[in-house]
Amino acid sequence: MELLADSLIANLDRLHTTPQGAARIRRNLSLGEQEPVAWCRALVLDPAAVLERRGKNWYVRVDGCEITVNATSLTLITARREKPVNPASHARSTVLGLYETSYMFESARFLVRPPRPEDCAGLTGVYGDTDALPFFNGDNCNGDTFYYPTEERMAKLMVFWRQAYENRWFVRMVIVDKTIAEIVGSIDLCTCAAEGARGQDGILRVDVRSDREREDALHELFRLIAPRVSGLLGCESVLTKAPPYAAERIAALRRAGFAPSEHPMAGNDGCLYGDYWVLR
Repeated sequence: MELLADSLIANLDRLHTTPQGAARIRRNLSLGEQEPVAWCRALVLDPAAVLERRGKNWYVRVDGCEITVNATSLTLITARREKPVNPASHARSTVLGLYETSYMFESARFLVRPPRPEDCAGLTGVYGDTDALPFFNGDNCNGDTFYYPTEERMAKLMVFWRQAYENRWFVRMVIVDKTIAEIVGSIDLCTCAAEGARGQDGILRVDVRSDREREDALHELFRLIAPRVSGLLGCESVLTKAPPYAAERIAALRRAGFAPSEHPMAGNDGCLYGDYWVLR
């Protein structure tokens, strides 16, 4: 159950607040005599809730409210009505924070968080899965096929991921399936330009084990991550790859609001890469 230690939803029974916090939440949200902790638990479990961890706190947004929870103690710090945000200033601050603050994202089924050394075995199960290899996106990756069938090789790749993060080349995060408490994949966030584009596009790679290359699982992951990419990377659109044979992935992308891209992705290696889908 260590893989679920970071989950807000899996540990929701520990959510609590102080008398001062309860009074503040009642006042901010005009709850009257409603019990603030129970009210906030219900919001966290709302299917429409957006759960995002930045640094030491979880932030949960739903129905115009934002809840702030300390991630270590699960103390409910406050809850308030969301204020309008300047999109440009928010994007600038978020992009800077992506490489300076530890982010996590959570849905009903999945937890997406930074990788740790102890994740090596689970990630080897992903990148040693030969049935999953055809769906991994190695575009602009110097010919890497992402086949890492041993923990020794996987550990070396994880060292490179850390170097890439420190140099701000890309951010790699692992995907935990909470229903089985196992690592089932990873995501990659970076920027690149589509051919003829005026600016940078966000690139989202979603690598999953073959048993998670299913429409419902992929749709939940795309819905969890894709809407945040523009803000995290300071770009106007998000690109992700789906070869024509990736029927489950394509169905998931359509459901998540993606459409086939009219332009190939231009790699830093001078190559043009096709089969991309875009979310604007």
